[in-house]
Amino acid sequence: QAHVHFCSALFFRALQPSAMEFRVQFLEGDDPSAHWKDQVTLPKQWLKSPCDRLLRFLVEFYNKAHPETPNLEADGYHLSNEEGSKKEPLGSENLIAEVIAPFDAVFLRPGASAERTAWRCSDSKPVVHVNVEFDDLRALQAAVDADDTEALQRAVESAAVASPHDMLTAETDVKDKDGQIVGTEWHSVGGRFAWDTDAEGGGCDMAAKATLTEYARRRGAEKVLALIDVSDNCSAPIVGGLRTRTKQDIESSAAGMEGKMKELNSQLQASLQGNGSA
Repeated sequence: QAHVHFCSALFFRALQPSAMEFRVQFLEGDDPSAHWKDQVTLPKQWLKSPCDRLLRFLVEFYNKAHPETPNLEADGYHLSNEEGSKKEPLGSENLIAEVIAPFDAVFLRPGASAERTAWRCSDSKPVVHVNVEFDDLRALQAAVDADDTEALQRAVESAAVASPHDMLTAETDVKDKDGQIVGTEWHSVGGRFAWDTDAEGGGCDMAAKATLTEYARRRGAEKVLALIDVSDNCSAPIVGGLRTRTKQDIESSAAGMEGKMKELNSQLQASLQGNGSA
């Protein structure tokens, strides 16, 4: 049986490739103790379910987590996908995958759900989100900033990046001057895109979300982009992948993709030297 998992922070640490994460909030009324913010990780099986299933689950979970407040009635509430000025009520028969995208903010709002609504998520091709270690993410970012393909290869190997087109994300704690944890931030290669801290509260900057390829384009990292282009044309990851590689795998690939990348680095270096002497 599929389960929906919750955690106290906005994002789950161990994002499964087949799952989707988003934020849920209930902020009705003036009593802060009745308010609720959490992170939902939906298994793949739920994505083709109607929003009514999700609504009733969230209401049930809220009621169990807040026994001291009056119970919510699912028939008197609806889901709303919101960001900034965007507030899109979700119909009870709308499929979850059509109206909720990864890392969206979904609110429980008073008022019965309409049966169907016309609004749909703008992303027709969902980006694969992959959780990595924060230090690995910083190393990838630094390699792109320096346009250093050798450093990029090392960082990709360390982070086990399967594709430069995946959305790599990392969670990190925010600490005060005494070392106490006062919040959490979430980063992509492009920088901080979400936060929940004592000082700033919760927020997001979706413009900061970027894949490795997108960030390289933003930075004008020509050598990195050329390396990614070789990877794409060879239909192979830059280095390694998410599965554990055996000694035989490593030996057989050593003269393959690694050799092509070293050759590319040599060609790029020769080209740069040639341009400098021209």
